[in-house]
Amino acid sequence: MAYWRRFITVWSKETYRTWRWELFAAMLVSTVICFQAFIANSPSALSEFKTALYANAIVLGGFALWHLMRTPYLLHKEAEEQHGKQIAMAIEQDRSAQKELFVSIPTGAEWLQLSDRFKTLPHARADWQTTRGETRWSLHDSTTRSICSLAGSMLLNSRLIETQYPLLLSQPDHLERWLSYIKETKWSDNLLHGEEDLPDGTKLFHYMGSIEVPKNSVDICVVFAAHSNGGRV
Repeated sequence: MAYWRRFITVWSKETYRTWRWELFAAMLVSTVICFQAFIANSPSALSEFKTALYANAIVLGGFALWHLMRTPYLLHKEAEEQHGKQIAMAIEQDRSAQKELFVSIPTGAEWLQLSDRFKTLPHARADWQTTRGETRWSLHDSTTRSICSLAGSMLLNSRLIETQYPLLLSQPDHLERWLSYIKETKWSDNLLHGEEDLPDGTKLFHYMGSIEVPKNSVDICVVFAAHSNGGRV
């Protein structure tokens, strides 16, 4: 339905663009012929005027038919141009994202500043539960969550994670990315596992644990700072 609405719009626009001057010229020529016949006292003045109108109507109808056959081509060309613009826009956005990523690679000083912020936090633990490969987190302190989110965004732009844990790059949430990195690189406490009997007779396994956030975060920030500074903190 949208195609036909666009079809009628384009056809009407092209037809009007052609008719706009052609119709004016046709009416002007027909009027001149009628006027000349009237001046000459020709008994066929009205007939000649009608003939001129019919001829112009046939010509204008031919233009309308031509545009009717040409409109599918114009729509196809329009779609290709739009697609080309979308591709160009996507490439430009990708270039901008790559440029932004390059510019925003955290420095060693920024990692040390973040380490100092983690040192000011009170003791806080984050509990995790993994079921069917999906990990859910529980961390209640809002200040700790905020700083961990900042750390997760910096972690996304760190080159070290690309070689160590590339799967974490696909984690969309900054907070969970940072907590997952702690879980992968540091020891988890209170490790437990449980089984759940499902109605179909199969078992669902749950794995649980907790991590100490501020202390482990300080250690990780120091490691990243050393890596950014070529091994020197």
